[in-house]
Amino acid sequence: MEQPLTWLDWVYVGVGTGLLFVGLVFWSILGYLPIKPKRSKFDWQPDLELPADVHVLGSEYPQRDGAFFRYLVKRTYTVPKDPEEYAKIFVPTKDRKGSAE
Repeated sequence: MEQPLTWLDWVYVGVGTGLLFVGLVFWSILGYLPIKPKRSKFDWQPDLELPADVHVLGSEYPQRDGAFFRYLVKRTYTVPKDPEEYAKIFVPTKDRKGSAE
């Protein structure tokens, strides 16, 4: 036959339940807060003067990767202005890894 809980047992149960509830509320608030990365203008400037026949393209997007806070990933690409030269980037050649023979 089980013994009823004593007043001290009820205190332990109450304090433990209260702490668990406060912790869950705190964690859920932190988990669902809309933490937005800083939006900055794309202010990248090349170190050297670029030739007149290339464009500089850039992307900026949020990344999570298991981290607690989000951060922005910035990438820049230089591509030729001429459409035919730009298309040659995507044509496989023998000297590039993983390309067709």
